[in-house]
Amino acid sequence: MKALPYNAWIGALERGRFDLGLWFGERGPTPYEFYKSQMDAALVKAIGDKAVANFHRFESEPATRALRRFEASSDAAEQQRLGRELARIYVETAPSLPLFASPLWGVFNTGRISGFPSRFSPYAGSSPGAHSDNLQVLVAVKPR
Repeated sequence: MKALPYNAWIGALERGRFDLGLWFGERGPTPYEFYKSQMDAALVKAIGDKAVANFHRFESEPATRALRRFEASSDAAEQQRLGRELARIYVETAPSLPLFASPLWGVFNTGRISGFPSRFSPYAGSSPGAHSDNLQVLVAVKPR
């Protein structure tokens, strides 16, 4: 086996043309994003068609139903219950194998701006990458 150049590697993942792939899970302010990217039937594409997530093309009808209920609920207690249900389904079906917890890195300067996430106020990730909690950070930061 040999390493592929990035474009060939990501293309193989997106089109489902691999025996084993190394990738990261989606992140977000709730477990919803991760479990959606791992088990949602709505994301499953045929081998050869380009997928945006769920590259392993795994679908779980119980997980998909729980994801739809999660999307429809604004009740934090219900979302926590659904998150536990999704975790149980994930562990029982093992659609992917986590290798390690990936930290969310972030660097910022508080000299002129305050309100960034911190270990004392971990309301969002501090990295300005493609994360679903960027808006939370933009709303929370303020000039000093």
